[in-house]
Amino acid sequence: MAVEVRRQVEFDGSRAEARPKFDAVLATLRTTRRDTKWLNTIQAVCYNFADQYLQFNQFIIMKPSDAISANQAAWDEAAPRFKERMHAFLLERFKQQGFSTLQGARLHVIQSLKIKGKAVAQLCCNNGRELLSIKNLGAGTCVGFDISKSLIEQGRELAEAGGIDCELVATDIHHIPDRYDGKFDVVLVTAGSLRWMPNLNSFVGVAMRLLKPGGRLFINEMHPMLDAFAKDEKGGVKWERPYFHTDPIVSHQGIAYMGVESFEAQPHVWYHHKLSDVVSSVLDHNMELRLLDELRENISGSYDYLVPSGTRPPFSYVLVARKKVSVRRSVRSKPPRNGNPGNPEGSEGPTK
Repeated sequence: MAVEVRRQVEFDGSRAEARPKFDAVLATLRTTRRDTKWLNTIQAVCYNFADQYLQFNQFIIMKPSDAISANQAAWDEAAPRFKERMHAFLLERFKQQGFSTLQGARLHVIQSLKIKGKAVAQLCCNNGRELLSIKNLGAGTCVGFDISKSLIEQGRELAEAGGIDCELVATDIHHIPDRYDGKFDVVLVTAGSLRWMPNLNSFVGVAMRLLKPGGRLFINEMHPMLDAFAKDEKGGVKWERPYFHTDPIVSHQGIAYMGVESFEAQPHVWYHHKLSDVVSSVLDHNMELRLLDELRENISGSYDYLVPSGTRPPFSYVLVARKKVSVRRSVRSKPPRNGNPGNPEGSEGPTK
């Protein structure tokens, strides 16, 4: 079933234009009701509704496909800012043999997966800096996928500068060509990827088809608890939304991280997924959960303001799941029974 940004009404224009719309409705109600107290209460509720829910200046109703297109445009819009901020630095670093951006728990888990010589794919690879680092650590075939053509082009420039053999593909993650199916020992997902996915089950399904039997899905993400917090007007911390928030979140704030200052942008959509949602999606695909650990490690500059505030939620987590291997067992033939032959010796039994 299609997931939509659900709103009961749709307004065009600014918040200032919304209040007169409510006033017009109320004026009609006043001609039919004499209960002034009731009408005043309704007016207050409507104004509060306008202030709280017209914060992005318009109601936007988007299907997942429309949201993905909007997000692609938002990433392409932000890409030049990332390039201006970090590209020259990364170009020089990747010219150094064996350079890696990996650190902390991410590096530790990747090393534990013994990736030397293994085929690795990264979903939502951005400019490819992490995948290029994995290649420099000795991985075999490396392929990165990202929806932003601009970021993929930046990644190709980094690979060329370092002489690194790594394929970077510009595509919607949900439409990765089937020629990549079953080709990878490890599929990597890192910070800020899952929040762009309308449906986690579909996303994990993509990882499943890319993995070889016995391959690992490795997720190192920001903890979803962080979505509950925001900066207040004084630079402190406030509760922004419930942890169990389910509606998609529409933003006009440009995608800004890696030291890029915030900016106004075209609307894009992101999704809050609880940690249990992530785990359930993995288990729904019959994968074996091998590791789940919540961490204090802050892997995103977006939440640096929480550190001096003394608010110390889990900042990140790591998850490793294994794609099960289908085992075919031989079933011994049984003596004929009532004249019917049994299974022939060495025939395959049921697939487990």
